Amino acid sequence: MSIIKIIMLTVTFFVMAVSTVIASETPIPTDESKLIGKYQCAGHDPNKNTDYSNPVIISKLDNAYSFKWLNSSGAAYNYGTGFFNKDLNAMSVVFWAPANPNFIGTMLYTVKPDGSLQGIWTIQQTTTVGTENCKKK
Repeated sequence: MSIIKIIMLTVTFFVMAVSTVIASETPIPTDESKLIGKYQCAGHDPNKNTDYSNPVIISKLDNAYSFKWLNSSGAAYNYGTGFFNKDLNAMSVVFWAPANPNFIGTMLYTVKPDGSLQGIWTIQQTTTVGTENCKKK
């Protein structure tokens, strides 16, 4: 998949998801420095019809954020790059799996008042949307 298609997918997904967020609740401004750290996440993968749980580490790189999803032994298996929109109190992330070059996806996290992250995601060439909720450790 070309970088242009990935960007278009990300922007489309972000706009659709943000519309849902705006319609459902008023965003509460977040202090961006509080987004950095280790989270424990739980989610549902609709493609495999399975639930999962794993840690995610979020760090800041200039104006962008770096994501590492860790497996049970602590090794990163997915990586992501994203940005935070203060006005929407949301983070948009593009993620990929280095071991599988065809695994590329996009995610939108809404930052909740308690600092937890509520996310929806999809991967290329699928029509399903997964969920992921993360609490800071």
